[in-house]
Amino acid sequence: MTRGICADPIKELERRRKLSEAIKKHMANPEVRRKMSEVKKGHATSEETRMKISEAQKGKHHTEETRRKMRASHKLAKKKSST
Repeated sequence: MTRGICADPIKELERRRKLSEAIKKHMANPEVRRKMSEVKKGHATSEETRMKISEAQKGKHHTEETRRKMRASHKLAKKKSST
């Protein structure tokens, strides 16, 4: 038996319903939403940093070998997502 999952399907559905309600109540709290918003805003890259990165990358090109590897990786990712 896996931890946190009831063997009885009816009890399991009730457990999931209660958990879902608890999460919804928590996320509906405006204070919690504001705090989460503030935390996420702190990870944004400044415009100055973005410009520096842009300038550093100008004029650089990938080698043919690197391009071939990226192409193969992209094709593999497409196959996995479509199955």
